[in-house]
Amino acid sequence: MGKYLIKRILTAVFTIYVIITVSFFMVRFMPGDPLQHLVGQEEYYYLLDTAPEELESIAEKYGLNDPLGVQYVRYLKSVVTLDFGIAYSNKKPVVENVFSCIHWTVLLSIPTWILGGLLGGVLGVLADKDYKDMLSDLAPCFAKVYTVTPNCPRALSAEDLQKEARFHMDAEAAESVPDALRKAVDYADENNLAGVVVCGSLYLAAEARPWLLKEAEK
Repeated sequence: MGKYLIKRILTAVFTIYVIITVSFFMVRFMPGDPLQHLVGQEEYYYLLDTAPEELESIAEKYGLNDPLGVQYVRYLKSVVTLDFGIAYSNKKPVVENVFSCIHWTVLLSIPTWILGGLLGGVLGVLADKDYKDMLSDLAPCFAKVYTVTPNCPRALSAEDLQKEARFHMDAEAAESVPDALRKAVDYADENNLAGVVVCGSLYLAAEARPWLLKEAEK
């Protein structure tokens, strides 16, 4: 469990770093003056016509005249310290503006962050279902899934489902439903996960039920 959590934390940190880096360079290399994105298009052109020295003053204040490397290092420091300075629009701290907008979003997301990826899964679907969106929705819930082929002529094979699932999560194709259940339970025990969930098709649930009842009687 510890190794798994460390892996998820490192992945999250790297993902955040990539996002903030891409965001930084996107603003700098978008067409137009970065000041236009800061003060707004209408305000920018108004100042450009009536008070260009004001634009220069704003650029100096926000460090937009500094070399790109200096701006990037300062940007990373501001992200780490959560010190983004004062917003141009309302002269309030940027952090205050952000938290006033995402307060409830953060509170509602906390349970997902805590519980996300703490389950093992057994997954089987029918080929004519929208399983790609299903995988995307289920991905945050599972540390690993074992894919199976439900007992139905319309079933998607365990191998094909596993290939698609690996774009979203750790996945392994199993030979049968009992094999997948056994592997999922063992994986959950070894990694101290919260449990195992069987999902996807009702055909899969019908196959899994007898095995689960038999195991419960032991």
